[in-house]
Amino acid sequence: NKPAVFTDPAGNEFKIIDGSRVFRRQGVQTGPGPDGKISSGQFDTLWLAHGVRPTDQGYAYVINPATGSKPAKLPEFKVMERSAFAHIVRYPAASLTAYVLFEPGNRDGMLGADRPCLLWEKDDVAGRKDIAVCDPDLNFPNGAGIDDTSSEPSKPTVVKVTVPGRWKLASPASGVEAKTLESETLLEVTCLQGSPVMVNLVRY
Repeated sequence: NKPAVFTDPAGNEFKIIDGSRVFRRQGVQTGPGPDGKISSGQFDTLWLAHGVRPTDQGYAYVINPATGSKPAKLPEFKVMERSAFAHIVRYPAASLTAYVLFEPGNRDGMLGADRPCLLWEKDDVAGRKDIAVCDPDLNFPNGAGIDDTSSEPSKPTVVKVTVPGRWKLASPASGVEAKTLESETLLEVTCLQGSPVMVNLVRY
């Protein structure tokens, strides 16, 4: 099935990979605004027709925000995995792969981790590889939330990332250790407060 591309009244573009199940309705909508006053405006509504009681169904889309007079070209991407274990998307033109890992584990030829996390990988260029690691768990003690100012500060976590191939750190990095094994490299990355940690690697 061919993808479908839509542009809303604000100039934002939406690309839905499977365009055969997408329906659109345009028109003026009247309702209360943020201040409670009734107002009218031009609205776009898109929805996916997935049938009754869908099982193991999914969708994929990319949003290109309107940041100028003319939107940039929508990036091409490939969904590498879309499962209960992970969502993995590759952007070939930029040599980038983005990971959302919901469960720990490894897969052939790709990054893996020992805990749920977010990963970003830029392919090997001239013997180098860049990886970003983020633990979205803020790890507040006793389940306290970010708005609980009386709680202790969030505690660091260590994410162990498995990288195919033999690599080493391009230079010493705080909170990052690399162990080069026979056919893979194990990174131990200390994460804190949901901030990403950039790791620069070179061939071992």
